[in-house]
Order: sequence, then C-alpha cells, then structure tokens
Amino acid sequence: MFPISAFQLTPIGTTIFTGFSGNNGATDIDDGPNGQIEYVIQYNPNDPAANKTFDIPLTLSGAVVLRERLNYEETTRYLVIIQANDRAPYLNDRRTATTTLTVDVLDGDDLGPMFLPCTLVNNTRDCNPITYRAVILELTDPSRVNPVNVTPTIQAVDQDRNIQPPSDRPGILYSILVGKPEAYGEYFALNQTTAELRLLKPISRDQHHKFDLVIKAEQDNGHPLPAFASLHIEVLDENNQAPYFQEATYQGFILESAPVGTTISSSATLTAPLRVVALDKDVEETKDPTLHISLEEYDAVFMVTPTGITRYLKLLSPVDREVQQNYTFTMIASDGVQESAPVIVNILVIDANDNTPTFSNVSYSVSVYTDMQPGETVLRLTALDADEGANGLVTFEILAGAQGDFTIDNHSGLITVAPGVNLTVGHSYALTVRAADNAPEPHRRSSITTVYIEVLPPNNQSPPRFPQFTYSLEISEAMRIGAVLLNLQWFKMYYKDDTGNSP
Repeated sequence: MFPISAFQLTPIGTTIFTGFSGNNGATDIDDGPNGQIEYVIQYNPNDPAANKTFDIPLTLSGAVVLRERLNYEETTRYLVIIQANDRAPYLNDRRTATTTLTVDVLDGDDLGPMFLPCTLVNNTRDCNPITYRAVILELTDPSRVNPVNVTPTIQAVDQDRNIQPPSDRPGILYSILVGKPEAYGEYFALNQTTAELRLLKPISRDQHHKFDLVIKAEQDNGHPLPAFASLHIEVLDENNQAPYFQEATYQGFILESAPVGTTISSSATLTAPLRVVALDKDVEETKDPTLHISLEEYDAVFMVTPTGITRYLKLLSPVDREVQQNYTFTMIASDGVQESAPVIVNILVIDANDNTPTFSNVSYSVSVYTDMQPGETVLRLTALDADEGANGLVTFEILAGAQGDFTIDNHSGLITVAPGVNLTVGHSYALTVRAADNAPEPHRRSSITTVYIEVLPPNNQSPPRFPQFTYSLEISEAMRIGAVLLNLQWFKMYYKDDTGNSP
C-alpha cells in the first residue's frame, strides 16, 4: 500500500507519485530482461474511475501522472491498482506483482459561497434563488429595531468546507450590490462580516413603501465566484389600528375520523374549508398583515395556519365525538402591539361510524314451553351503538338456527314464537343473531350473538297465567280507603304424559 495526497486543483499532466524510483519500487533478482521491471495501471472493479484518472506514461519509471481533473466534491479517494511485471521475451513467461496506490484528494478553493438555506435545483449542485424578507414600521427610530430582523437570517458559507489547514479557509464578505429605490443607501447598511441589516434613519411611508435589494457574498481572498440573493423590505403604516376579524363568530365542522392535518370545514357536508380572515387597517387589504392568531383554548387540538390574508383551522390531534362533540373557544389576532377583539369559534365533531353494535352478553340461554302460543315472547335482545343517527340505529336479524320456529323484530330485538308452530319437548335451538347499524353498506358494522333455546313441557315450570290479558273497572270517588277493587286469580297448567299421569 502506498498512501499519497493530491490537491484537487492539480493541473492535468502533473506527476503526483514517483515512489517507485530507486530502490523503493518492485525488485526482481533475475538478470537481463527477466529482471527489468515496468509498471502499468490495472482496472479496479471497486473503483472504476481510477485507471481513467491516472496513468503511467513511462512504464519503466513507474511515475504516476494525472490524466483527468480531480473534483473533491465528487470523489475524495481513489484506489489505483498498479501492476509490476518483468520484461521476459515471452509474454507467458512474465511474472507480475500488484500493489495499491491510495490517492486522497484534498479540497481546494474552486467553489464560491452560497446563501443559506440552499434548496438544490433538480439533479444539479446549484441552489434555487433565495429571497430574504424584513418588515419595518414607518417612522421607527433605528435604535428600536437595529439590527433589523430578517427572515431567514442572512448567512452564506463557502462551498469548499474542508480546505486544510483551517487557517487557509477564506472568510465571507457581505455587501448590498444594487437596489430600488436608488435612495436605499440612505436608509440601509449591511454589516460586511456579520450580514446584519441596519436601519440608518426613519422611513416615511409617504415616500417609500418597500425596498428591493440585491445582496452579494464573496470570499475575502478575491475569488471570482460571488453569490447573490434578494432582500425584500416592506415598510408598514404606523401601528395605530388594532387588527380585526371579518366575522364575530365562526362555525366549523370536522369528521371524527379525520386524520391529523385535516382542514376544518365550514359546513356539515365537509365540502368547503372554514376561512378565517383577519385584517389590519395599518396594512393594505391586498397584502398579508402578518398577524399572529392565537387560540385561547384547545391549542393542542387545533391550530391556525401562520400566514396569509385568509387563514385556515387545522386538526392537530384526533377527536372523538363520543368523548367530546363540541369545541368552543376564543380566537385573538395580534400585530405585536395591538390585539383584536376576541371572536368565538365553535367546532362540531360529526359522527363517523367508528363504533360496532354490542350485545350485553356473548350468548344467551332461555327455556320455552310446548304450550306457548304464536307471538309469545321468548327473549328481548339489546345491542348498544355509541354512534348517532343511522350509524347508531341498530337492526336485528336471525341468520341461522331458527328452523322457522322463531322470528325477531328487526327494530326491538324481540324474539317470539313463529305463527303456526308446535314446539316439541326436548327440541333445542341455537339461533345466530346479528345486530347491525344502518350506515351505508360499505361502512356498516355488526356483531353476532348466539341464543340457545330449550323446549320444556308445560308442567310446574310453566309460568302462572291470568285468564285475561287486560282488565277494566270503574271506581267511585266516594269509595273508602281499603275497599276491594278487583279479585285477581291466576292458574297454572299441568302437563300429563301419554298414560294420563302427571310427572
């Protein structure tokens, strides 16, 4: 292994390595041509560019020469495989040995500064143009604003970031190259080394509404590749007007299943966003007043977009209608000095079909008797769904197991004996019953339970019965307390087997 370094600005044709001269190269103890050594560069599959970048034109000397320009930003190290072979008359008799020349490329001052932040143009190393922005209130005393706040902070860096030693790295100098209006130099100066923008004297908005400047960053060593950026400065009216909202109240809607980042809607149909417009008479209505809008409550649930004449409310964390259906809070706009009157915002969470109808039990067991009449009640099922409207309206259906002997009311969940049915002692049923909500079919939710039914004889286990289903009577207002109104009697039926005996 032979490690060397090469400066990236080394001219093509320069000899960068002579380490094989004298006794430092390969040796061969044979005599004559069999002991003469020549050097060639071999292809390296792990570094395909190496044999194109370097060459050994004088094979007997072994001196390595640069064939192509080095670029530190693309490649910082080359692994050059060098083969030494003797000069035996017959090629098949020649013997060889190889070594690797490691060439580390050193960064050079071949690139100029660039302004930050840098957003690269597609598939290039070039930055998209950047515009810095500042806002200054008219007639403001320079001592109150200096250094002027610029967004983002003006900063440039040398693209050659690894020049060694660090003391050789050039510094960056900043200046205003040109600007409009031409009187910009009376009002602004840019610090040559820190890039801080300073206001030199108060600005009357009657004279100047804005300044558009071009700033330059260059190396302090006279490198001929400076960088340029735009600086837009807006002059605002004196702040003697409070911001205000166009509406006193705002009503918004959000679906409870909406993901974080969803914009609050202005109607329950969720077809249009809720627009929040806050203005400041100190700023032209066609321009963004750059107001800060704050939420007095629920700022962890909702947020307001930070810029623009029209702002939008967005969801910051998930909402659940079953936990909280309404969010009511106040909203205030501020220009940094004055605040608007608060406005009320009410956001209604619209139900999404996110709950499944739930039976109170996983399964049910019930007994019926052979003397039960068609339409008599077997069991009333209930299933709860926390959603609202059609999403929470539950309907019931027997899917299997009834054998035509039982029916269920779709809405009440009441299971009854089917018409024309004669129940048989010892017969058992396993009804599969489904409870489903009434959401649109693709979004419908349901659950299933099992009802086990056993048929028993009408003996002592048969419940007492009254002779009549209903009783009507009239009473006189003169009746004394304790008087008998009605004598009620119930009777019980007993089952006899085929021999006529009661069990």
